[in-house]
Amino acid sequence: MYEQNDDQTSNEDDVECPYCGNTYLQSTEGWVQCRACLKWAHCSCAGEDDNDDELYHICDICKV
Repeated sequence: MYEQNDDQTSNEDDVECPYCGNTYLQSTEGWVQCRACLKWAHCSCAGEDDNDDELYHICDICKV
C-alpha cells in the first residue's frame, strides 16, 4: 500500500485518486494500487481495508 512519507514532497509524487479527485499530498490516509491499470486510490474510496498488506485490488474502471 501507498502510505504518505514526509520526505516525499515533490509534485512527481502527487497522484490523484480516481474516485474522489483528492491528491496524495493532501491525504493522510492509506492508498491502494489497482493491479490492472496501476492507478492509486484511497483505500476508503476503493472500499478496501487499509490494513490489508496482501490486498489484490482491481478498480471499478478496470472491472467494467
